[in-house]
Amino acid sequence: MDYDIAIIGAGVAGSQLGTLLSERLKGKRIVIFEQLEKPILKDSGIVSRDIEKFIKTKKIKKLIRKKIKKMTLFSPNGKTINLENKEPFAYALRRIEFARAMKRPVEDMIKYERVLSVKLRSDCCLVTTEQDKYFVRLLAGCDGANSLTRRAMVEKGITKQPKLLHGAFTQGKETRKIKVYLNKFYSPDFFAWNFFGECGLATAHRPRAHLDYFLKRQDVKPKRIFASPIPLGLLKSFADRCLLIGDAAAQVKPLTGGGIIYSLKAATYAANTIEKSFSLGRFDAATLKAYEKAWRDDFGSEIKNGLRLRAIYRKMTNKQINELFELFKDDVEKVFAKEAVKRYDYLSAAASGIPKKKITKFMLKNLNLLA
Repeated sequence: MDYDIAIIGAGVAGSQLGTLLSERLKGKRIVIFEQLEKPILKDSGIVSRDIEKFIKTKKIKKLIRKKIKKMTLFSPNGKTINLENKEPFAYALRRIEFARAMKRPVEDMIKYERVLSVKLRSDCCLVTTEQDKYFVRLLAGCDGANSLTRRAMVEKGITKQPKLLHGAFTQGKETRKIKVYLNKFYSPDFFAWNFFGECGLATAHRPRAHLDYFLKRQDVKPKRIFASPIPLGLLKSFADRCLLIGDAAAQVKPLTGGGIIYSLKAATYAANTIEKSFSLGRFDAATLKAYEKAWRDDFGSEIKNGLRLRAIYRKMTNKQINELFELFKDDVEKVFAKEAVKRYDYLSAAASGIPKKKITKFMLKNLNLLA
């Protein structure tokens, strides 16, 4: 056996898992396969304050670009909902610096080799890179939205592929505001944003055409377009000798597309399960199942509820979105002001504070959304 543990991907999930395992499993041969030596921009970098639970206070202060106390939602007809709190409810990270900080503790574990294929066998996992083939006792797939590890599990009928949205953004003139646009002309099935002058959107349909239209309305001339897929779904994340973590397992908030905090949490649950697996000398699915139970107990319901709300939103017209703003503005602002700091990663749960009578009234008026 070449390695006891192989991690594919040195992003947030892979780096966090590698750090935890190197501390807990002394003497085990651990490798991280990573394709890119330099990190790239691929998301907004907005996270809840829970980031402080995973990164030391002194270090996180250097990685915060902005502290967020307010963001404004815009309806198609220009109505607004202000999500505001007296203290910061989220941080905008310096993304490249954050990626480097995550990789630093595991740099000596990384092999910069592009993985070509993954095969799951009963006695081991086989990872083939451009340079060599490696036999490993246990495999952790932290290889993103287009995960090869997940594909190997799909081929064996263990899990399924998530729905992929295409996220795209460009950097414009920096501002102090965060604006979110719920408008079907910008993005038919998600939202568009202007975060401190950085403009983007995510959609399953013609992302570049929608982005060009949105940027024109924002009076922003694109310099360089950054793009990355956003996986959505609720997937099985374990098999014999194999786990999926982070974007590979679609551990992403369906309402915002954010996945950093969920990746960090899932990496912690995976490390707990892997540590126990090695103490027992067992790497079968029955043992690794504890990992999935842990993350689903934490944020599985949030993903499930978020997917339901997204399914409703996809059916909505701009007219219905305008009605939504008109009816729920005061309630949403009140609930957010009360719940934002502790519920930013669980927004669908926070929505339970909105009066059910109003929700019923809106849904009865728009029965097509329940079809």
